[in-house]
Amino acid sequence: MFSISDRTIFNALRDEMLAEVGLSAEDTGLGVDPANLLALGRLLGRNPTELASRIACLTGLRFVDHVEEDEIDIASPLLFFGRRRLLLPIVVSAHRRGLIVANPFDEPLLQDVRSECLQPRLMESMELMVATPETILDALGVGSKLIELRAKTSPALEKDHPGNGVGFMPTLTQNPLFESVASDLVDLIPRYLMSRREDVSRLREALAAEDFQSLAYLAHVVQGNGAAFGFDGLRDLGTALERASVSESAEGVECVLDDISGYLDQVQIEFVSPVRHLTVLSS
Repeated sequence: MFSISDRTIFNALRDEMLAEVGLSAEDTGLGVDPANLLALGRLLGRNPTELASRIACLTGLRFVDHVEEDEIDIASPLLFFGRRRLLLPIVVSAHRRGLIVANPFDEPLLQDVRSECLQPRLMESMELMVATPETILDALGVGSKLIELRAKTSPALEKDHPGNGVGFMPTLTQNPLFESVASDLVDLIPRYLMSRREDVSRLREALAAEDFQSLAYLAHVVQGNGAAFGFDGLRDLGTALERASVSESAEGVECVLDDISGYLDQVQIEFVSPVRHLTVLSS
């Protein structure tokens, strides 16, 4: 399996991206942790598809622009934290498995996968591929539906994955990294996002106290705020959080809280006219 043993390839890509905007690592002092490659790409306005394709070219990994329903490995435990870590386990053939990631330079992520989720022998034979975050998240939405359908005929699946699988993985109606928000709210959004981070802190405090009643109430507030401001991903995560809280699943709550934190860190906002925003909300 591909593993970055030094920073040579990453540094070349980083320097290439900086040069496109007239900068250099020396001028900016921008060393950049390889795990933050996607954040650098967003900061520099790099097209996600072009970036993923360039990563594939430099690393020799296969670039994936679409995942079929029957390719998703719904039996893999990796699927249950795919949204948080931007990875997707797939079935390559009857005897081979694959792992699609958005950032193959994220060595801590690959170490976590090796040590916690798979036997080392299986991990080394797994094919690593690269895709955009959007491709991975779209497939994860399909995967959650497949798991839910399978659970109806296989009660053992929920038993094998209590709290962080069938009942609590939200199916996002739109990609959670990109949201369309009415332009007349532009001045309110910085404070709005800060308040949602404060909500996460309060939710974690309630979780530590095992106060599921407060968790359910706060989750409903998060869901309502997301819907009101046009943050569809946050709305759906709030729904999933409320469901986990009502079921008093501490593991499920923690999983969704991690997803919300990741969402708040990664979300990109497109400000649109209020008329277009109403059209988006009604679609």
